[in-house]
Order: sequence, then C-alpha cells, then structure tokens
Amino acid sequence: MIDTGAVDSDMSAYPAQINDSGQVVGCSCDTDQSGNCRAYIWQYMGSDASASSAMTDLNTLISGDTGLYLLFAFGINNAGEIVGMAIDQDSGAPHAFLATPVNGTASAAAKLQPWHISEKARKGMRPRVR
Repeated sequence: MIDTGAVDSDMSAYPAQINDSGQVVGCSCDTDQSGNCRAYIWQYMGSDASASSAMTDLNTLISGDTGLYLLFAFGINNAGEIVGMAIDQDSGAPHAFLATPVNGTASAAAKLQPWHISEKARKGMRPRVR
C-alpha cells in the first residue's frame, strides 16, 4: 500500500483507477465539504527510483483553452487515455472528457488557474455525482 498524498495543499485525494503502468487517476479536493476538486494523475516511480512519485493536476496538462475544468478522473487505460467529468467554466454545465496523451513538452501546456465551483453548479451536480 502506498500513500499517494494529494495535489499541492489539498486535504484529501480519492483514487479511482490504476493501469498496468502504475498510473493512478482520481480527484483531489481542498476540503471534504467544499466540492472544490480537480482531476489528477499519479505515476508510481518504483521503490528505488531517484525521482519521487508525485500527483499532477490534469488541468495543468491541457493544451489550449478548452473552457473546461477537469474535476474527476474516473478511469485510465493502458494507452494512458483518461476519462472523467469536467465543468464548463462559463456556464457550470457538466461534461464528460477524454484526455489523450500527446508527445510534447510541459511548456506547451496551458496552466489554468485554480477555479472554484459556483454554488449553482455544485447544486446542479448533486443529482449526478454522489
């Protein structure tokens, strides 16, 4: 068993799935009650690896401006494709997402600012997400 921690200063993380490469996806939240969560990926580097294993906010890996904020990552396959739930930052409408890995550098990814879900969007999600 491995404690993966949480993203940045978040209080808790909830893993959803692991693939054969040891990549774990799920959501990391700032508190248990707020609903301010973000999708993450964590890579197991091995017990004797020189690089430490760390969580990465999937929103920091999105290239371009999609207008979506990735909330929950529900699954990852062996090709590294991730599925989950996102929120439209303008309307608060929920959307499913498929994140597909591409070759490139981290500097090409757009860094999104942390975003907090509005109360209206949170109420709209309650019937959909437990």
